[in-house]
Amino acid sequence: MILIGDVHGNWEEYREICKSCKESLQLGDFGLGFHGHEDPHPDTLADTSKHRFLRGNHDNPAVCRARPGCLSDWGYNEEMDLFWLSGGFSIDFDYRTEGLDWWEGEELSYQVLSQEVIPAFLKAKPRFVVSHECPVEAQFDMFPHTKKRLIQNRTKMAMQSMWDSHKPEFWVFGHYHERRLRAIGGTQFVCCSNVLHGRPLKLQLDFVTFEIPELKWQ
Repeated sequence: MILIGDVHGNWEEYREICKSCKESLQLGDFGLGFHGHEDPHPDTLADTSKHRFLRGNHDNPAVCRARPGCLSDWGYNEEMDLFWLSGGFSIDFDYRTEGLDWWEGEELSYQVLSQEVIPAFLKAKPRFVVSHECPVEAQFDMFPHTKKRLIQNRTKMAMQSMWDSHKPEFWVFGHYHERRLRAIGGTQFVCCSNVLHGRPLKLQLDFVTFEIPELKWQ
């Protein structure tokens, strides 16, 4: 399976990436329901049983949840030993319009994170984690100059608590639009870059995707 970074409505490029592989998981900021991104019919993209996606902060939560191929806001697949967590925080939310390009539910609530997500993660102790955001320590280590580090939020803090208690083998995420790999505390963190309109497929695959052969949809 390949993991794919932010798409932001670049549907044609996303479709070409999916055609190049048997299975994939897109890591959020798909672009669904976001103002200015034409919302394609699922049948025009890819087989949603083999090509799935997470919800990011540039996705309308309601639209995503109703879409075939969208994983739940969080969950754990025991057979794959894969834990996932959707959502993120938009640092520019003051400049957006609620319902068009910003949604109050872009992050899960403190209650859900603390009472549901973190306990489930600690019980599962997964080998693989995929998300849109990343733990605070990974952000500071891998992206020391990003403006996103100036504002901490409940999603990053929850992930930090999760990682402090259990170090998975891989943690793959998007959100930061740069390709980075860094081993931190026994975890291989991978950030996939974003899909760019017009970028050749070879470069999309080199920068936007990361492959974990052991992961296969059940």
